[in-house]
Amino acid sequence: MLVATGVVVVSIALAPGRGLVWQAARHARNRRQLRTETVLTDLYALGIQHAGQLHGHDARSIEALGPTRGAVGTALQQLAARGLAEQLPAGGWTLTDGGRAAAKSVLRHRRHTDPDGLDPVTGGD
Repeated sequence: MLVATGVVVVSIALAPGRGLVWQAARHARNRRQLRTETVLTDLYALGIQHAGQLHGHDARSIEALGPTRGAVGTALQQLAARGLAEQLPAGGWTLTDGGRAAAKSVLRHRRHTDPDGLDPVTGGD
């Protein structure tokens, strides 16, 4: 009886694609992706405030915009590794052309899936 219970517990924990371990890994991956996308779109929102001027923003400015406290530096490094953001010589961060396109794509997707159809950056239609 105890062996059968152990087998069931291990099966539930390790079931490929749907076990507890897989769910925890998927949840962590989704959380990291959401955090990185949030930093991407926050940096985009800051960038459009400067109408075509190259202007960098420090991690604290980005952190102030969203619920990404403590994870902004990591997300910026991930974006830079993917060629979506770059750190300027003065130390601030800005999006590359690819980063702006990726941010627009994320925002379009979010707007499309938002039940109110509101623009995630401006809050309007």
